[in-house]
Amino acid sequence: MNKRALKLFVILSAFVGNPSGCTVNDVTITPGPIFTYSAVDSTEAYNAALWFSGDLTPPDSLVSRHLFNLKYIRSVFADSVSQVSIRFQPPWEIGVLAVKFDDSTAALVRNGTYTGWDTLPRALQPDSILEEPNEMGWAYFRFARPFHPARLADIYRNLRGVMYTEPNFVFNESGFFTVIPWLVDGKYSYDFVFEVFGAGGDFEYFKFTQAAPDHAGTWSSQRDSVCSWCSEIPISPANYSTWNGFR
Repeated sequence: MNKRALKLFVILSAFVGNPSGCTVNDVTITPGPIFTYSAVDSTEAYNAALWFSGDLTPPDSLVSRHLFNLKYIRSVFADSVSQVSIRFQPPWEIGVLAVKFDDSTAALVRNGTYTGWDTLPRALQPDSILEEPNEMGWAYFRFARPFHPARLADIYRNLRGVMYTEPNFVFNESGFFTVIPWLVDGKYSYDFVFEVFGAGGDFEYFKFTQAAPDHAGTWSSQRDSVCSWCSEIPISPANYSTWNGFR
């Protein structure tokens, strides 16, 4: 057994023998709660990590962190803060890209003879054409993997015949309903937002100041004139869709 495997065996053995925690190399390790996750939980965590990171695909460790944190918040506060039932909603369609071609290139895309993307790895080539180029040259493509559309846009704007690229933004005309994951002083925090346009919003703020989540603040734009914590998460409907991640 190598040293790394031996250390892992020691840690796991200590947890089994002492579920309250263990000490390894003078560091106390306290196990957190163990949750069961649904497919909806996993998809939400991936999408949140994608937005949060700004990467083409998020690190697995970041997906796992958001998966655990969001489940932890809901498990503790579901009965006292109903707003934690809100799910993260990405501001764009994941794995979908809008591309504007010049006239001659748009014709090539329509007849299936465009080769500009052949130099890209297969995964970065479109899996399907959602909409062929219209009279203005705009087309919409879907990719087989759930890529960050802004990173796809960075790649595709350099291809031959491409004039402009952007994510396929999703806009809810009735309001802004999502969970905003953030970092405050190196600690994960989450703002559960329920905002009806023209009628105000309610915001529930949670921070992982220690190992467990803390309900750090509540604010209603209808009844409260001042929000003492809102500056810690500088995201609003105005910049939510263009946030470029902690890159």
